[in-house]
Amino acid sequence: MNGKGLFSAESPEGTVYTRRGNFTLSSEGILVTQEGWPVQGEGGEIRVEGRSAGPGGLRVQRPAEDGTVRVNGRDVGRLRIEDFPPSGSLVKTGQGYFRAAGGGGEALENFSIAQGFLEMSNVEAVQSMVEMIEILRGYESYQRVIRAVDDANAKSINEVGRTS
Repeated sequence: MNGKGLFSAESPEGTVYTRRGNFTLSSEGILVTQEGWPVQGEGGEIRVEGRSAGPGGLRVQRPAEDGTVRVNGRDVGRLRIEDFPPSGSLVKTGQGYFRAAGGGGEALENFSIAQGFLEMSNVEAVQSMVEMIEILRGYESYQRVIRAVDDANAKSINEVGRTS
C-alpha cells in the first residue's frame, strides 16, 4: 500500500488493522491474512465464488490500484482501507497488527495498492546492533577518561594540602 491507511481483518478478538498485504484464499474462497483471518472489504469479507481463477487469476485491479479485487475480469469486492488520527488511537497487538484504542478509523478513499509488493521493515537489525555496540564502546572509553581525570584531580587535591 502506498501512502496512509491500514487493511482491516476480522480476528477472533475483533477487528484488527495491519499494513501486511500478503493475503491468500482460504479453502472456502475467502480472502484471508496469513493467520486465516478474513480480510474486510467495504461490504464485509471478500469471497471469491467458483475459485476457478487459477494461478494469477485473483489479483488487485490494475492500473487503477484502488483496491478492487477482481477475478477473471469480474469485481468481487473492494478492500476496506482505514486511517486513524496519529496520536494514540491504535494499540499494537503483535505480529504487525493493531487494534483501535477508541472508536474505529475513517475509511480512506485516496489510496494506492501496488500488487506484487510487500511492505518490509526499514531497519537492518544486524547493522543496528553493530552501531549500538560501537556507541557502547565509545561511552565506555569516555567513562574511563572521566574516571582517570577524577583520580588525577583527587590525587592533586590530596597532595596540595599536605605539608612535608
